[in-house]
Amino acid sequence: MNTLYVLPVGETLGKAWDTTKGSKKSFWAALALLFLIAVGIGILQGIAKSLLPPLGFAIVIIGQLIIFLLQIGLLYMGIQRAAGSPISYRLMFRTFDMNLASRIITYYILQMLILILPAILIFLAALLSHAYPDIPGMSILVAAFYVVGGAGFLYLSIRMMMGMAFVLDKAANPWEAVKSSFQITRGNFWSLLFLLIAQFIIFTISAIPFGIGLIWTLPFIFVLYGTIYKGLLLNLN
Repeated sequence: MNTLYVLPVGETLGKAWDTTKGSKKSFWAALALLFLIAVGIGILQGIAKSLLPPLGFAIVIIGQLIIFLLQIGLLYMGIQRAAGSPISYRLMFRTFDMNLASRIITYYILQMLILILPAILIFLAALLSHAYPDIPGMSILVAAFYVVGGAGFLYLSIRMMMGMAFVLDKAANPWEAVKSSFQITRGNFWSLLFLLIAQFIIFTISAIPFGIGLIWTLPFIFVLYGTIYKGLLLNLN
């Protein structure tokens, strides 16, 4: 039996931080462009809604899709940076390749479908707590649904979090990406959870002093994703 590689939390954070150095300009150029595109889409949506509501609705859908693909493009930049490849803001637009874009969107939909079951348990818990609050033992059932649904949602989300990287890096089809993500994250649930918590804490603290720290931490978040992916690939066999 092959030994699983367990991602070291501190070492991974340190490696991602070091890798972020020298890449901030590229990420911020991409983020600034993303912001301008989002503003432009918002203005176009407002004009379209006032002139022709159905057209405005169509622009909303298309606009959200464009923003989504650009955000995924930032993840691709992080993966490339973690791999030691040169990056520029232009890499963000790689996700607009029609074949890749279809795989990205399909993977996202597949991921949401897989997460439906735990989401249903959470929804049922909320429904039961409001509809039958006085039935004996209902509070125990509601709590159980919340715990199982919440834990299931968290577990599946973390086990699938590397799937998008396989779509971006290896052009994997959505189902292959899900299976590959489960494979490389074996034995790493707690490491990934602690990394996500650390990322949240770092991001929150950096945003406190007027958001100045975000100059470093926003690029760091994308590079960290790529660094995690690169490290976990050792479990792919």
